[in-house]
Amino acid sequence: MNLKPFLIQQANRLKQANIENPMLDVRVLVMHVTGLSLEDIIKNDAQITQEQANNIDKLVSKRVNCEPIAYIIGSKEFYGLEFKLNQATLIPRPDTEVLIDAVLEYIQADSAVTIADLGTGSGCILLSLLHNLPKATGIGIDIQQEAIDVAKYNAEYLGLAKRAKFAISDFSEGMRDQVDVIVSNPPYIRNDDIPHLMPSVAHYEPPVALDGGNDGLECYRQLVNVVESSLKPGGVAFFECGQGQHEQVAALFCELKNVSLLDIKHDLAGIARCVVLKKYN
Repeated sequence: MNLKPFLIQQANRLKQANIENPMLDVRVLVMHVTGLSLEDIIKNDAQITQEQANNIDKLVSKRVNCEPIAYIIGSKEFYGLEFKLNQATLIPRPDTEVLIDAVLEYIQADSAVTIADLGTGSGCILLSLLHNLPKATGIGIDIQQEAIDVAKYNAEYLGLAKRAKFAISDFSEGMRDQVDVIVSNPPYIRNDDIPHLMPSVAHYEPPVALDGGNDGLECYRQLVNVVESSLKPGGVAFFECGQGQHEQVAALFCELKNVSLLDIKHDLAGIARCVVLKKYN
């Protein structure tokens, strides 16, 4: 079967469903099913089998219903690495790469630091840091076993399993040892706002990873206790936050007498996205 007319037909299905970038999405699904490269797909003479066409058609139907591409193909690129996903894990976003940049700015590349990633999901934050900090070790904590299973797979796939541990727990119970660095992208969306998010988020991404309580700050209140008990003196904590939350988030942690605000990092859109804090004694 000639791919080009089939590609146009499937892209039109997505366009009629008001899916952004319909041709790009179909091309990604074709590459996933067939193994063809983008260059192969662009060629006018590319061919696919009827079985491949049927499989692509099924995946496009999922996308018509707003299921995110990352869940459909089961993976997503983050900070230059590929991560397996499932629907117990948030889809990594470019905004969160600001968190990685911030840690790498404050922690020297040859430092043998210990890192805790709280609410690790796919492990993308912890594993991206370990990839760039070759002497560091870390633990990722999540309350969902399905997420921990994926994070362990990603650690093995990326060759980082010897330096990464994972545990199923809430924030407080999982932290038994003190660490040099705490990182987290916690749930920070107000629960009343979740139904109004884009369908691809509201209907597919795990609610437990989105719901920050009535004001979006509930998890940060829990994390204050973790910083107090589990961050070593001289340690640094990095927390992603939602738009307009940075001042409130910083204020919660700065209620601790030995913690102060070190920095606020902004994403590419200029939104304050990462709160950096230091513990002094």
